[in-house]
Amino acid sequence: MTDPAVFRPVACAAALILTAAELYPRHFHWTQPPYEYEDDKAPIDIIYGGPGLREAVAVQVPPARLAASWTEGECAFERSRRPFLLYD
Repeated sequence: MTDPAVFRPVACAAALILTAAELYPRHFHWTQPPYEYEDDKAPIDIIYGGPGLREAVAVQVPPARLAASWTEGECAFERSRRPFLLYD
């Protein structure tokens, strides 16, 4: 599946992480700092852009609900980038 209107790779990756944590709670763990240039923040928080994914895993948020929580930010980003697109 390569249609960007259908396949959401970040949502897919988050669903995989949430599912792995749910299925294998005794074996699932986050990599601890340091990571790259940061000595204190959790590496997943740097990659994800904040603690949201780690927090969602901790309380077992369903993948669809996590992805739905991004809608407002995605819409805002779409509006802000539209003037700079060369092609529709």
